[in-house]
Amino acid sequence: MFVPDSLPAPLVPLLDGVQALVDDPAVAQAGPAERAAWLSGTRQLIDAAEALFTTSLAAFDANGDGETLHGARSTASWLRGALKLADGDASERVRLARDSRTLMAEPVSALGQGQVTYDQVRAISKAVTKVPEPMAPEAVHVLTDLAKQADVNAVRVAGRALRHVLDPDGALKDSEKQFDHRYLNLSPMLDGMTAVDGILDAESAAMVSAALTPFLVPTCPTDTGARANAEPMASSNSPAPRPTTLCSLKSLASDLTSTSSAQ
Repeated sequence: MFVPDSLPAPLVPLLDGVQALVDDPAVAQAGPAERAAWLSGTRQLIDAAEALFTTSLAAFDANGDGETLHGARSTASWLRGALKLADGDASERVRLARDSRTLMAEPVSALGQGQVTYDQVRAISKAVTKVPEPMAPEAVHVLTDLAKQADVNAVRVAGRALRHVLDPDGALKDSEKQFDHRYLNLSPMLDGMTAVDGILDAESAAMVSAALTPFLVPTCPTDTGARANAEPMASSNSPAPRPTTLCSLKSLASDLTSTSSAQ
């Protein structure tokens, strides 16, 4: 990993301060509301740092600094080698950094001001890549306004909805492609377990998710008495009942292919 001779002076006290807080007992000893405040504040720090990283990367990329410093073939290649980023993450960050100078300037600015999160900015960037170019700036503005009021899932849903409105033909082709590529494999194993592997289109995934949701909630209340209520259950001689069937695979679309092969 690339280690510079020295960090920029403004970053040194910030980094030292955050690192000093990692083992600070004040967090563990705080009350629920204060711990929540620690989490909220930490996320704000992370998002602000992401905004700084993005704008810094935009300048780094525009000037070809990766090639100048280490002969890297591209900025994404430099990120992978110098900062140990994964391939997909490096490419996505470079694309976002380049767009932060133009199309994505508004959401990146909102990220730096703590109005949106980095995951929301990523969702906006991904959504507008499939929107017709003349309509992309307005789509970015609409999604950024939504991100200030809603969570990342709402931004993703809205992004898909915009695609259907602004580019119905392209959206239909993508949906048909996803429908054709879906599959579900159930592979019985020698120990009696079954391995599940597959790719589902949005509609089928929603059906499976809805079927599984009732079995994914905790059996104990989530209030302050949850732990106390859980301990007697754990110490009971009688095992807690578990559902034997999570969902019926027949609830998927009738033409979804299910194959079963012994390993």
